[in-house]
Amino acid sequence: MYHLKKNILETLNVSSPKDLHGTAFENHLSVLLNCTTALFSNLLGLIDSRAL
Repeated sequence: MYHLKKNILETLNVSSPKDLHGTAFENHLSVLLNCTTALFSNLLGLIDSRAL
């Protein structure tokens, strides 16, 4: 389990779980905005395809 956790932290380029939490918190708004944009885009696509 330790190796998996270490690999995840290395992949995300953070040195500790505390840094991971900080990074996630800093990026939360950006991620939320990207997800909202993607969902809105998909919704518009569904509406457009049903209108035809």
